[in-house]
Amino acid sequence: MAEDKYPTHTTYGDGSAIEPETLQHIRATSWQCAVGFQWKTGDLLFLDNLRIQHGKLSFTSTRKILAYLTKD
Repeated sequence: MAEDKYPTHTTYGDGSAIEPETLQHIRATSWQCAVGFQWKTGDLLFLDNLRIQHGKLSFTSTRKILAYLTKD
């Protein structure tokens, strides 16, 4: 698959490619700072998308995630 077709493809602000060694540094730093947790029934999580990088790992079971987006 072409690199620019990946859903997480990122470039510099001017659209130019990020060097492979810089990408590797960013990825390694992201994993070093990652925090994982086990969801339990009734858990509630608030995230500030402007301050954190968030994502999820694979999951096998049933769950219902509701999202609410606000401007401020």
